[in-house]
Amino acid sequence: MNFSLKEKNDNPTKGIVYLLNTYDTWLYDISPIEGLDFSETLDYINDNLENGIFEKYIKENILDNSHKLIVVHKPKFGLNELKDEAVNESLKNLADSLGEQEKITLQKQREAMEEFQNKEDSPEDKKTIPTLELTDVNSKFDPINREVFKKDNHAYVTHDLPTSGIDYINLVFDINHIEKSELPYVSLLTDVIGLIDTKNYDYQTLFNKIYIETGGVAITMGSYEKENEDFLNRIVTVSTKIFSENIKNATDVLKELLFNTIFTNEKRLKELINLFYSRIEMNLLDYAHQIMLNRVNSHNFVMNNFNEMTSGIDAYLFYKGLLKAELSTVLEKLKSLYDRVFNANNLVINLTSDFTNKEGLFTNLDTLVSELNQEVIEPIAYEFEPKTTKEAFIASSDVSYVSIGNDLGKYGYEYQGDATVISNILTNAYLYNEIRAKGGAYGAGMVINNKNAFATYSYRDPNVTKTIDIYKNIPTFMKGFEISEEDLKPFIIGAIGKFDPPLTERGKGLKDLDMYLRNKSYKTMEDNVEQAKNTDIDKIKNLADTLELAIEDMSLSVLSGRNNIESNKELFDTIIDLT
Repeated sequence: MNFSLKEKNDNPTKGIVYLLNTYDTWLYDISPIEGLDFSETLDYINDNLENGIFEKYIKENILDNSHKLIVVHKPKFGLNELKDEAVNESLKNLADSLGEQEKITLQKQREAMEEFQNKEDSPEDKKTIPTLELTDVNSKFDPINREVFKKDNHAYVTHDLPTSGIDYINLVFDINHIEKSELPYVSLLTDVIGLIDTKNYDYQTLFNKIYIETGGVAITMGSYEKENEDFLNRIVTVSTKIFSENIKNATDVLKELLFNTIFTNEKRLKELINLFYSRIEMNLLDYAHQIMLNRVNSHNFVMNNFNEMTSGIDAYLFYKGLLKAELSTVLEKLKSLYDRVFNANNLVINLTSDFTNKEGLFTNLDTLVSELNQEVIEPIAYEFEPKTTKEAFIASSDVSYVSIGNDLGKYGYEYQGDATVISNILTNAYLYNEIRAKGGAYGAGMVINNKNAFATYSYRDPNVTKTIDIYKNIPTFMKGFEISEEDLKPFIIGAIGKFDPPLTERGKGLKDLDMYLRNKSYKTMEDNVEQAKNTDIDKIKNLADTLELAIEDMSLSVLSGRNNIESNKELFDTIIDLT
């Protein structure tokens, strides 16, 4: 709670958080200032913990509360089909019961709705919406404070920012020496550390220890490419946040995780594999539009191919396979990787802090690094061969998630900032109207990024073939698209916000770390903004021919229910059943 209050829930727009906090008291006739001044309340809680204030509250309001409701949800196989049949029967009965005049009235209502959906907003209506001017948009970026100094075989990247006494620490480990076939197990390794026993703690005690001494420890896999280089750098990042005065205890927790994790408990590993499998299975539907967008790009772009191992369909299939794996062999594999992943060579330590305890921070981190594996290991290239393919994935879903994509670089295109504006236009002026407003999907969009990746997505979409046809019509829409400079302006301003979003201090440190790793300059970002600001109708029409070529040779990824996939099976080269 202390971290959350100091960080404003990690929200970059702090003013909004302050405003909402005032309502916690103001709405109940208490001064709004009390909704902002939380130190007295935290002190009261700390001073009374030993008096059982939480235990007393739980007993009075939960355990001794006689008012309760128990709701049981029971699955029924084929329930959705039965519901569909009931709806169809109901509609048929309704149609049969209508008189001729009622049918005419419904037809007129439908036609009026279509006319409304296709109607352009009048200039007078548009002028009622307040907008920024392009002159209000800043084209220059203030560089985030950064100092870099190298020490032996590793480097410190520091950002001196007002963090309210919180130190944000990221240990970025180079894992370019790990074979591609082993990377799924590295992903599993990053998931289990902190949730299994160590030499000094069982996993339950360890969990408590982590959150007593830190604001949590996250261990994640990632990758990046340096500007104008093709080599995919693979990394494992250990991230934590601490109050500056607690650096010694926090570093001891990191040492316990990085040096003393034990890989012997098969029962616990089985529990965790089931947990991770359930989580990624739920994500298949919760984030299916993102998963399909990444999947379609994974056939052309090495970073997206890598992402498939950690959060995509390949990750799901990997964890599904682990459900029947020999766990003793898996534990041996994890132990082998554990000894190789956390290596000091090429380690980057990213620090975002106000450095109120600078000496203690560096002294403890230096000690941690000195205890890491120091062996120099040669990097291995990540093998990847682009291809074009059309895939379908059968899942327990009544709706669809449809993506197409390609590499525009194959057709001589090189990313310019105006592509982000064009993506914004096509998302909001075309795909939103056709796929969401008319087609009934929850959402749709298109992206062209600085790697020349072009991809579309739809979210909770009742259609498959209709949506693909809408995608195929993108170049035709672009060629016939007309827009005034005044109407183009909001699209430009909306797109520019993606280049320079508001950030917290923690977010600034992470953004600049990414720029440091990629050798990316602020000049490149400023050029992209200028290109975006200069978007015009000719640039939109000029890109249409490139997209036409890309769509003719597109990859396709669709996740949907069995009936939707099997009724359109001629669209796909491969169908994979995920159920």
